[in-house]
Amino acid sequence: MFVFGVIEVLIAIRFALMLFGANAEAGFAKLIYGVSGVFVAPFAALFDTQEAGGAVFEWSSLVAIAVYALVAWGLVALIRAVSPREQAQTVERVVKQDDTTAAQ
Repeated sequence: MFVFGVIEVLIAIRFALMLFGANAEAGFAKLIYGVSGVFVAPFAALFDTQEAGGAVFEWSSLVAIAVYALVAWGLVALIRAVSPREQAQTVERVVKQDDTTAAQ
């Protein structure tokens, strides 16, 4: 889950930078665009980007976030289903009071 979380955060930062019209030549923006571009590339041709006054609304980033979230959820569910459990998930503890403690 951690790896997919990092990927989704990078894509979300990319989406925000594009939405707010960040300077693409700035070092941080270049870093984010370069790293996240690998993960957004499979979805780049799905939708056209919409531009207004330097701001870019990139639908493919939102689709990538949703797809990676679903893949992460599916992988975690699969791993939990096939991995054996060492202990029961619920624990019930019964505490009995002896007569001397109850009388006090």
